[in-house]
Amino acid sequence: MNRVIGFAMLCLCFALHLGCKVKETVVVEDSPLSIQYSDNTLVEFIIDNKLSNVLEMANDSSKLTFVEFYTDWCLPCQIMDESVFMNKPLSEYYNSTFVNYKLNGESEEGKRLGFVFQVSQYPTFVILDQRGRVVAKEYGGKGVTDMMLFGENAVKEYATWMSSESGE
Repeated sequence: MNRVIGFAMLCLCFALHLGCKVKETVVVEDSPLSIQYSDNTLVEFIIDNKLSNVLEMANDSSKLTFVEFYTDWCLPCQIMDESVFMNKPLSEYYNSTFVNYKLNGESEEGKRLGFVFQVSQYPTFVILDQRGRVVAKEYGGKGVTDMMLFGENAVKEYATWMSSESGE
């Protein structure tokens, strides 16, 4: 029993040593939506906002929406911020293809949307069309190649949807 408690304490100390990342933000003053972007990755994530505002931005720019559900204590989430979302080709693709939204799963909005999109683990990645329909969803930490494939496959799936809706 003492070994279990000792191991648990060691894990807790390690987690505390990693710390909860404090997100630095950049506020875009001229935006009517008061958009804040996370500046700890190359992917331009909107943070601290409502999904309806993000979907409106996606609609205005004719893009899909990429949502990352994360928590501050999630080690795979932190690793993705420090490595995967710092990859230049990946970030260029995601920034040009999606409106990117980073959502803390423990925030009020995160809990509400986590229920709606059935988020059961972190990180969870969801790609939405302009009406908020789920195009693609995956769980767990990923490497650069897997994240690129996730985005590319979602774009292909969306194109298939659009061609079937238009009767082609």
